[in-house]
Amino acid sequence: MDAFQIVDVNESRWKHATERTMHLPPEIISNILSKLPIDSILRCKCVCKTWHSITQESSFVSMHLSISNKGNPLVILQAREREDGFARRLCLLDMESRKVRYIPQIPFEDAELRDLRIMCSLNGMLCMAPKRAIHPVVIYNPITRKYIVLPESEINRRVISHQAGFGFDPLSKSYKVVRIYDYNNGGLHEVTKSEIITVGDNSWREIRSPYKVLGMGSKGPVFCNGTIYWIINKGHYPYGRAYILTFDMSKEVFGFICFHPSIRAPNYKPYFASCNLQLHIFAGSLFLVEYDGNSLHLWKMTEREAGGFSAEFASIRMDLPLGARCVRSLVYPLTPELFFLEMDGFVSGAWDKNNLVCFLRRYNAYAKFLIPGFPKSFRARPFHPSFLFLE
Repeated sequence: MDAFQIVDVNESRWKHATERTMHLPPEIISNILSKLPIDSILRCKCVCKTWHSITQESSFVSMHLSISNKGNPLVILQAREREDGFARRLCLLDMESRKVRYIPQIPFEDAELRDLRIMCSLNGMLCMAPKRAIHPVVIYNPITRKYIVLPESEINRRVISHQAGFGFDPLSKSYKVVRIYDYNNGGLHEVTKSEIITVGDNSWREIRSPYKVLGMGSKGPVFCNGTIYWIINKGHYPYGRAYILTFDMSKEVFGFICFHPSIRAPNYKPYFASCNLQLHIFAGSLFLVEYDGNSLHLWKMTEREAGGFSAEFASIRMDLPLGARCVRSLVYPLTPELFFLEMDGFVSGAWDKNNLVCFLRRYNAYAKFLIPGFPKSFRARPFHPSFLFLE
């Protein structure tokens, strides 16, 4: 009998606490929910209709997005290969809490949507497109599971490479997608084309790109402060010191970033295991990263008020563990001393094509991050989750 009385008391206290919470002003509940981890918010949405309704309000979405973008990112993984004819799996990792969330892919009724790759991400939304075709291009929020398919281009052809950048125009307050692709015109000559579309418009507009950009292995373009950035394909332009292609989202014009002769220029290796040059956004700044054997070379690019960019160079020595083949990618630095990496080879007693590894710089030590049930071959990139979606 006592046991039942204890249960009744606990249930009564829980009911009373819940009722008191329900009577908090909505703006206070919204403020509290916006500061929770994404998993906790998703659970809280199921508590009652009021909380679910709060998480749908634009004020909550904006507040949560601001907090999410200021914090350390999560890591989103995408399987490199399709499994049994199904779309590439997605997985969201919280590296600090070591939590794993498997994400249902877009409902791929159409077979052509099954080969989409993550090209880039912005404000919790993924820009996804195929590597060898220019359609479809999809904007997908893996948290809300909502997506839109952008209109088809008038040009419909197989391509050699395809890179789609996703950015925000601060003047028009609109999101835009800019893509650059190469195709063979029927002879031995490759043609480079670029197009832009404002999300919500019905058609793409052709614009002229002055450079070819790196495709496979480069992780694609990144967006920062009103500009999309690509790495210029130095295999086609071996001379000159222009390494980064830029696109101003408001002016809709291309530009480029050159390295001053006094700064060590990146060393492009076209036959590296994975492209050895990649762009990243860390703490709101643009970085060009080079993987060179046992070292990471980083250039922090800072825009000058008078125009142009300055570059700060740093190098990090990394003695790879026995059996490790190479560093495939820097995912992101949690601190100046702790880095998350993609690595090929034998790490912590297990051979995999890919390993997600923590690297502690001070001790030159590595630890493998185990992901039960996830494919051995994947791509990893930082991701700031949100509830934002474009109608």
